Amino acid sequence: MALYLQASIPANLDSTPSSIATTTTVTVGTAATQLLAANTNRKGFSVFNNSNRTMYLGTGNTVSATANFFAVVPANTLYEWSLATLYTGAIFAIANGAGASSQILELTP
Repeated sequence: MALYLQASIPANLDSTPSSIATTTTVTVGTAATQLLAANTNRKGFSVFNNSNRTMYLGTGNTVSATANFFAVVPANTLYEWSLATLYTGAIFAIANGAGASSQILELTP
């Protein structure tokens, strides 16, 4: 039998459930592409790399496959922002080839 500790919510995280989920499809290639605009109401986001390319996520249009990225999203993989402090700025991506399709989900109040 597994034992689970009661989870606590960090003081700096808004625990109010999201009521709006917006989905978009963005094609990413070998130039930095904006996936999400800055949004101070953002409560969470996820990126599904729906392609056979590797995608690199960053917080600026200088993201590349070798620098300025915070996550590597392999082909057919989901990335979810899971840090206690949510980043509300813009999110950019670049891929290791043309035509990388991504499905974006952004949650807001």
